[in-house]
Amino acid sequence: MEEPVIVLETQKINAWFGKDQVLFDVSAHIPKNRVTAIMGPSGCGKTTFVRTLNGLHLMTPGTRSSGTVLLEGTDTSTMDIVDVRKHIGMVFQRPNPFPTMTVYENVLAGYRLTGQRLARERADQIVETTLNKVGLWSEVQSKLFKAGTSLSGGQQQRLCIARTIAMEPAVVLFDEPTSALDPKSTAIIEELLSDLKSDYSIIFVTHGLQQAARISDYVAFFMLGELVEFGETKRVFVGPQDKRTEDYLSGKYG
Repeated sequence: MEEPVIVLETQKINAWFGKDQVLFDVSAHIPKNRVTAIMGPSGCGKTTFVRTLNGLHLMTPGTRSSGTVLLEGTDTSTMDIVDVRKHIGMVFQRPNPFPTMTVYENVLAGYRLTGQRLARERADQIVETTLNKVGLWSEVQSKLFKAGTSLSGGQQQRLCIARTIAMEPAVVLFDEPTSALDPKSTAIIEELLSDLKSDYSIIFVTHGLQQAARISDYVAFFMLGELVEFGETKRVFVGPQDKRTEDYLSGKYG
């Protein structure tokens, strides 16, 4: 397989909650236009790692981090944090459409929050195009001016994905995006992630080994805050290079 272009590189990322260190010298190369799964047992630093990528980790009181995140070669510490989060978007574990906004307003929320004014025609175009990308347009075009929270759970999560990709980020982070959804909605989101990688680089945290195997191109295995193994999904699942990865994949812990 041809070596992919690297969209995001981390160099010796460390992170702390108070005095407790939860990430240890995590260095990784995230490929462009691929789905990368972050897997490992509970409490191993998966979510903390993805939250360091766009500065969300530091929003929690008492936290700190060190190391470097390069987005397409640019050190994100030299960028305005609003720009960082525009280029590295985030979709959370539970659907969180803004409750006071309509479906239409939720899609455009990023523009509103960053003070960008859009002509109505342009706004309409972004809403329709983005909702089509997440497979929602046909389902919600008659509900555009109803509350985003009026949609079903699976639809709300796709609306949150639409809200994120409407800003045309380079990277989209997902923190267990299907853990609160039913199997049907989970399948829709999984198929969507595979479709979106043609336009975005996807990083998603998962507790499900089967889910990682189904939809990721690359996997990163974390253990006790350390990045133990990173590589193409098929290679890691068939021939893990670290005994800890092999033990995790065989169900010895998790």
